[in-house]
Amino acid sequence: MRHLFLLLLVVGFYGPLGAQSSPVAQLSLNQQLPAELLKSRSVVIVDLPATSKKVSWEATAKELHQGLRNMGVDPVAYYELGNVRSGPDAIKGFSGIFNSAKSRM
Repeated sequence: MRHLFLLLLVVGFYGPLGAQSSPVAQLSLNQQLPAELLKSRSVVIVDLPATSKKVSWEATAKELHQGLRNMGVDPVAYYELGNVRSGPDAIKGFSGIFNSAKSRM
């Protein structure tokens, strides 16, 4: 259950980084993964609750990787949401990385 919850938090982040709506809000626990997600490589954005300070986002990404692969997702990169949204320059830089990666997929 923890992995499914984390999956819902981290998968499918292709919209604008500063957007107010979250792709997670569009998913439900019993919903199948979108076909587009299973057909392409994915960038995974990890966002852990503030209460999980004992667990690093890197450890969570490593633990999550095999589960994503087992579901048919092809994660190629992991980033921490706080780093991605740490400021205007970071947002601009990550937007460029994500758009570049999306155009190669």
